[in-house]
Amino acid sequence: MTSWCFLFLAIILHSCAAQRLPTVAYPSAYKVSLVIPESSFTEKGDSFTGKVEIVLSLEEASYSIELHAGRDYLSIVTLQVIHDGTALHTTFTVDENDVLTISATQQLLAHTDYKLVVTYDGRLSTTDMNGIYKSSYEDGTGAKKYLVTTQFESIYARRTFPCFDEPSFKATFTIDITVPQKLNAMSNTLFTTSLLPDGTTHYQFETTPKMSTYLIAFVISEFTCSAWNMPEVNSVNKVCSRAQKEDTRRWAVEVSPKLLSSLNAYTGIPYTSSMKKVDQVAIPDFRSGAMENWGLITYREAQFLFDPSEDTVTTKQSATCTITHELSHSWFGNLVTMAWYSVTFLNEGFATYFETFITNEVFPDWELDKQFVVATLQSALATDDLQSIQALQSEVITPAQIDAKFKADTSYGKGGSILRMVEHFMGSEQFKSGIQKYLMLNQYSNVEPSNLWAALSINVDNTVSNLPQSLANVMENWITKAGYPLITVTKTSNNVIELKQERFLFSGSDTTTKWYVPVTYTTSVDENKFQKTSTQLWMQPDKDAQIQLPEGASWIILNNQQTGFYRVNYDDTLWAEIEKALKSDSFDDIGELNRAQIVDDLFSLAKANKIPYSKALKVIKFISNDVSYYTWFSANRGFNFLLDKIGFESDLGRAIKDDVLQQLEKVYQSVPPSTIDDTNHLYTLKQTLVVALACRLGHPECIEMTKNHFTAYKNQGTK
Repeated sequence: MTSWCFLFLAIILHSCAAQRLPTVAYPSAYKVSLVIPESSFTEKGDSFTGKVEIVLSLEEASYSIELHAGRDYLSIVTLQVIHDGTALHTTFTVDENDVLTISATQQLLAHTDYKLVVTYDGRLSTTDMNGIYKSSYEDGTGAKKYLVTTQFESIYARRTFPCFDEPSFKATFTIDITVPQKLNAMSNTLFTTSLLPDGTTHYQFETTPKMSTYLIAFVISEFTCSAWNMPEVNSVNKVCSRAQKEDTRRWAVEVSPKLLSSLNAYTGIPYTSSMKKVDQVAIPDFRSGAMENWGLITYREAQFLFDPSEDTVTTKQSATCTITHELSHSWFGNLVTMAWYSVTFLNEGFATYFETFITNEVFPDWELDKQFVVATLQSALATDDLQSIQALQSEVITPAQIDAKFKADTSYGKGGSILRMVEHFMGSEQFKSGIQKYLMLNQYSNVEPSNLWAALSINVDNTVSNLPQSLANVMENWITKAGYPLITVTKTSNNVIELKQERFLFSGSDTTTKWYVPVTYTTSVDENKFQKTSTQLWMQPDKDAQIQLPEGASWIILNNQQTGFYRVNYDDTLWAEIEKALKSDSFDDIGELNRAQIVDDLFSLAKANKIPYSKALKVIKFISNDVSYYTWFSANRGFNFLLDKIGFESDLGRAIKDDVLQQLEKVYQSVPPSTIDDTNHLYTLKQTLVVALACRLGHPECIEMTKNHFTAYKNQGTK
């Protein structure tokens, strides 16, 4: 029985391994030619023709070459392997994993250039929005229009042309596309056009930098565009969409140069050192929220376009952060690319980090640095507390596993939160300098986490960071282990604070997985409360830690500004002192981010049965005097989860609703529905949050006023 199990496991592992290409043949340059006929811009047409020429070499002698070709989308017409102008005798097959295997009768030599030339017939995808696919929309007259566009991340370039469709097989790409004359074509680089005798237009695009296949893109459409100039250089860039959305492009045109300028300054590498332009296109029918194709970013319309007469400040902020996220990928993902999808956080974690903190530089009154804590970090904590969750770095092989990496919040929210934690224990300037070294050392290459830690370590001053181990060792479990720590804080009789850690889990227990934890804290007698975010104490995986409470201190709160990716629980004595401080007139001595942290931790501890809900709700009653957006953001999430579980109309649910409505009154009166202030971003965000919660809980005035607002909008268009 055991031998059969091992045999079965071996078969599975071999099958999984077969979905990765061997590291034998490497491409250096592609020339891709596509012809998309007019029939493909009609309801039933879905064809195109293509030719690809790939210059490649082998690391070792071989009789075969393996790459990718979408078996269900490409029908190969001719295939040649050419060496010194002579076509070699070859055969080929395409298997169920889209692996194109080319077998030669004579041995292919190592370190020798070969040219692979393939002509083929292609089919546009009409069943999903991956690879090269057809989309449609209605123009201003109601007529149906068709466009052809792409989504190659993660493994869908192979549906458009045979290629080495893995991130580490970087090469340059020279693309030309022939399309009907009435349409325009866009791709990653600048282009020239020529009119062909048959009435079609030929677009010749400049050669790209060395890049991964999943970043290639093109759009063929009747879209119109608005132009903007790249900061510091004479470069015209476009924001494009269907014509009737022209007015909603203005915000992207306005903010893009500001955001790009901030990214240039932070990274120390000008965007134009690798790519001459960055066009941005709003696609009506798009699977992802956005895609960072180098030089041609594509977006879902709702994630990108902003109509100030119709859309909310939430939409404006979301669109701006999405633009920053995609622009930041120009460095983190495009210039420097993850080695494989097992470490997507090296792309997405950085983009999540910069979408917040670069946008915050441009719009400081939005307080995105604070919003990050409650919206991103706390959300990431909430999704990272399951036994089944994957670590930031976890092996993926199959297409389903790869897609799951891009759907998981860990790559994004946890990745960004871990980078923020590193920034705070290193110091902002050292972190920034280390990131610049990381980019400079690894540009046009692929990276593992070790490359990041090596670059950051150049700048780590042990006398400042007080690291207990090398940076790579400190970060190992944060990257390779799922979950995060719960630190339990206990006060002893001699005023010593004892800290113990375990993995925080929604259900179950794990006392073996532990981390190097950068601990910060504030006591009741500290002068600069919650301001210090550099590490005061490192908890180590193999030992507990202690803090001597200062003379006269009644309470201690860990994790200043929630810069660490962990939760905190206290013993009954300390919770009582914290509760007393929160319910005093000077409750705001405890900073608003730490008040939000306490609320979020309490709800999460109760949800995981670490403390009774009665205890959590008793401490949280302090929010009746708290009008901070951040405290209420965390409280809103906690109350909604609890009421959804027990039922809004259950006896207990009604009692909790009544209690929360009383606690809500002060913050509700600070942002009443009757007072609109479109000029105050944070006021409007808080009003949106609080009014929605009040109405959901049955606040009579809230319900009446929102009904009146809706009636006025419906009847007179009044907003």
